Amino acid sequence: MKKLLLPVMLFFSVTLFAQQNCGTVTDYEGNTYGTVKIGQQCWMTENMRAAYYADGVAIPMAIIYNGVNANTDTVFNLATYGRLYNWSAATRGATTEASQGVCPDGWHVPSMQEYQTLANAYSVTSLRSMNYWLRNLGNNDSGFDMRPGGLFNGENGRCENLGGEAYFFTSTVQSGTPVHLKASCDCWDLMYTPSISASAFSVRCVKDEESETPATSVDGQPCPGTPTVTDHEGNVYNTVQIGNQCWTKENMRCTTSPSTGTTILEYPANSSSYTGKKAYYVDGNANNTATYGLLYNWCAAVDTFNVQYGETSTNTTGSNAPSVTFAGNRRGVCPQGWHVPSDAEWTQLTNYVSSQDIYCCNNNSVNISKALAGTTGWNSNSTAICAVDNTPADNNATGFSALPASEYWRGDYSTLGDIAGFWAATQDSNASDFAHFRYLLSGRADVGNSTDVKPTGCSVRCLKD
Repeated sequence: MKKLLLPVMLFFSVTLFAQQNCGTVTDYEGNTYGTVKIGQQCWMTENMRAAYYADGVAIPMAIIYNGVNANTDTVFNLATYGRLYNWSAATRGATTEASQGVCPDGWHVPSMQEYQTLANAYSVTSLRSMNYWLRNLGNNDSGFDMRPGGLFNGENGRCENLGGEAYFFTSTVQSGTPVHLKASCDCWDLMYTPSISASAFSVRCVKDEESETPATSVDGQPCPGTPTVTDHEGNVYNTVQIGNQCWTKENMRCTTSPSTGTTILEYPANSSSYTGKKAYYVDGNANNTATYGLLYNWCAAVDTFNVQYGETSTNTTGSNAPSVTFAGNRRGVCPQGWHVPSDAEWTQLTNYVSSQDIYCCNNNSVNISKALAGTTGWNSNSTAICAVDNTPADNNATGFSALPASEYWRGDYSTLGDIAGFWAATQDSNASDFAHFRYLLSGRADVGNSTDVKPTGCSVRCLKD
């Protein structure tokens, strides 16, 4: 493949920063990526693996490296090196710098200048991973963990150079040609190629510059103009503004489906009945409802399998497994004009909280659970200074007031006071019986991001449309 060097050189100065991360970030499919803060930039520490854009549209060219007679382990290659995208797919056809492209919401394909800033901070050796290179392994002092994912050569239709070279698209166009970055075993060059539209390279994402409302303005206060909201049963919930989002400050506690009016509360909980829409008392005790709300399985949370939505379930095996399709916000059990937050909207919340120093325990952007957790109900077992259950009186700087209502699964309640788990409306694209949820856990300082089986009973918070 013909390559032309740009008249641009990267000069490296070694300026060491203590490694900090910016939490984790999740794409549309539920793939989770580590991050590292380098100077004022927040970078992913892994190459993009997404086959879908953030709005759920399939990416037209998202290749997994598959070499000829070698390096054919596509499962390993996807997990280790991510996917390879042509430039049109990587940027989604945008010709402006810092386009979102294949990146999750709040992140973008880096410009050449943003890579230059990275190069000014660390040497090639410090950017390279400590494994996977054929020679001249890095020390990864930067935490960037650059891996040699090779490329898809658009001229011969072959995957090449795995282990020897790393190629990354930028969102910069020079003289009508997109710029990509190359790091070989021995050097780092910026270059462009006439066949770039057909070739496919790795993509790393960098976080957008924060433009949220400062934390000192309205955070923790009732939402302007909407201090409370009432559900279809007449239950009233306080609200809280955090960044640009308006949340309910309490867990949902309605016992009927908003769409049908039928009862979804099951008491006593039937350990052999997992199908359909179910709500449960926290710890099996109706007296807990005023404080903790109810626990809902995912189907009840999003109020699914209803004719009015064009949805049906033929599942009778006990897993609530069928994947359902719905567009836009999902009201679920929430009041009119509100919805069950998507996984991306939960990420918006945690990214915002992580971006505000006042909410980060010990100045670590991962340690945000105390800022979101309520001040009561936690089992005080941890001596770790940033754990959610250590000095809970210091919790709740954001006003979100997460309470450890526990979970319900197959006739068993987890210990009340140990976990606050919240459903997202987003399903796991790889497993139809799983959906995304966020959780705060005793002994932990971070906010967990995972998936759980749909019959699990979790709390529900609502977000204003």
